[in-house]
Amino acid sequence: MLTNKLKFYGLGIGLRDEIQKDILNYLEASSTQTLIQWLEIIPENYINNGGLPRKHFQEVLAKGIPLIPHGVNLSIGSAPQNKKRLEFDFYLLKGLKELFQEIKAPWFSDHLVNSRIGSHYFQELIPVPFTKEAAEVVANNIKYLEDYFQIPFLFENPSYYTTYGLRELREQTFINLVLEKARCGFLLDINNVLVNSINHKYLPKPFLDDLDLRKVVQVHLGGLKRGYTSKLTGHSIKVLDSHSEPVSDVALDLFSYVIKKTKVKAVLLERDANFSEEGFLGLLYELKQIRGIMDSKYDSEEESETEKTKLATNPTENIISTEPVALETEANNRTASSLIDNKAANVNINPAAIPSTSSIPAIMADNDLIKNQLANDLDFLNEELSDLG
Repeated sequence: MLTNKLKFYGLGIGLRDEIQKDILNYLEASSTQTLIQWLEIIPENYINNGGLPRKHFQEVLAKGIPLIPHGVNLSIGSAPQNKKRLEFDFYLLKGLKELFQEIKAPWFSDHLVNSRIGSHYFQELIPVPFTKEAAEVVANNIKYLEDYFQIPFLFENPSYYTTYGLRELREQTFINLVLEKARCGFLLDINNVLVNSINHKYLPKPFLDDLDLRKVVQVHLGGLKRGYTSKLTGHSIKVLDSHSEPVSDVALDLFSYVIKKTKVKAVLLERDANFSEEGFLGLLYELKQIRGIMDSKYDSEEESETEKTKLATNPTENIISTEPVALETEANNRTASSLIDNKAANVNINPAAIPSTSSIPAIMADNDLIKNQLANDLDFLNEELSDLG
């Protein structure tokens, strides 16, 4: 399905159990200048018997906050055994379709991975081999899913910690081939690119340059852990895509690099774990950083005052082209460390929108903690990337 006519949704965050109450309180108290313009849900958590209650969905939708599903179980990289396409789990598909229709999902997404064989789920996201045959399999699976759900599908580039030996194609060539064959959209996870580049020793910006960024509909920005060792196997890797830490400065710099080359419809701050007592305040600070980068892009394109007003007041009404825009050398050469300066983000957090148990001094203390952590991560990541080239 064509994705170039999709609406612009702006900046969002995942609706996770640990912060659901904080998010709903924030949206209840927020002015029209809220930092949260849409919410991501993991749809498998809300379908069929045993799913989490969906009672808050209509409440959120009534506030004009869209819900966009991001799945983990479709296993679009699984190969069919005796047929042209994968034999999907129709119990799963039926539940997903009902949910997508209920929330009027503009699109849905899942990972470019294997997660099951037959009816047996791995509970892991296993990378697919980068071959022409695998690209054909994935494309056929995507075409079937789009036909079944009747909304656009995006696939996400995953992080991976092992490979299949000799590759027929480079990863970026494989991704582009799937995009070409499936004619679908792309969910670009910036942190996954960074994690893979360090663990597998390549430079992230040339990798991004090789991707067909015109197909990017959505962007994920998450955190990473460094120096990770498995307690189960003892195996060590340099960095892990954990979704449990603040977004690194290097990832923010890569995000700035990407959105100066193409326009995207939605950006997500991805956090799935490690929610401290003041964690939601830290997330608001990160959202402010990301929003600042997004706003600077629109300012650099000198949008008309009319278009800016439309974007601020009703983000779901604007239709944004996916054509790439000119790259600004000066913007690309700026240091990543400047991104943690409060002045870089021109969106102010509305004190009235902060949960009642919190305070402005707590925000500032949390900001300092995040800055220190990001500064340490920046030194580590810059050292790793400099070793690559």
